[in-house]
Amino acid sequence: MNKHNLFWGALLILAGVLFLGNNLNWFSIRPQLIFPIVLIALGIYTLLSRQWPDDQNSIADSIQIPLEGAKRAELRLTYGAGKFSLSGGGSGTQLLSGSGSVQHSARREGDTLRVRLEHGLTTFFPWNWNGAQRLKLQLNAKTPAIIKLECGAADSTLDLRDTQVQEIEIETGASSTTLVMPQRAGHTRAKISGGAANFDITVPEGVAARISVESGLGSVMINEQRFPRNLNAYQSVDYDKAANTLELMIEVGLSSVQVK
Repeated sequence: MNKHNLFWGALLILAGVLFLGNNLNWFSIRPQLIFPIVLIALGIYTLLSRQWPDDQNSIADSIQIPLEGAKRAELRLTYGAGKFSLSGGGSGTQLLSGSGSVQHSARREGDTLRVRLEHGLTTFFPWNWNGAQRLKLQLNAKTPAIIKLECGAADSTLDLRDTQVQEIEIETGASSTTLVMPQRAGHTRAKISGGAANFDITVPEGVAARISVESGLGSVMINEQRFPRNLNAYQSVDYDKAANTLELMIEVGLSSVQVK
């Protein structure tokens, strides 16, 4: 049991005792004072939580999802709020490994392993990011994969440089996303969409890209030295003959996007 569970349990018991004692005439307290007392306790707890954050290892759940002999994978991740990271470098018989509080399921269909991960808010109050609101995953570097990520108010880092991700789709709300595209995956197709979001996207050296943009009132900055404008898109001069290519579609509203 971590300190967050202890606090909320104690706070609920305190509020219950105050209401019960007042109703049974154990003591006299004006009902309108109970809510301010709860607010004061909540404020003290918030300040102490900022000064003494949880040890991450004390609340992290170990995640191990085996390949089960599959030759490719499809990952669907729904993430509520907090900090999320995904990187390559995994090997062996594990498709995914890492730590965090997440519900997951996997099923084999032919030679494809379909994985669903759901990571929602584990507490009612959204500022509790010091503990359970962290998810860190490592993806098998040799397995061709499709990734579909849907997240809310999250701070996400996806370093896919050393992966074989062939398709990635990211849909976010008011979030910040740092994304490094695959470097040696052949052809990768990516679609990025968001509302009031911030995207920092890196295309590794040696990868030719074709980038199309649909933007509202946001800011989109493309490195035109690497990706010159070509009609309605930005495209590497060697896109048609490169061994590793990226097809990137960006659809954003009030977002800030940088592609370099």
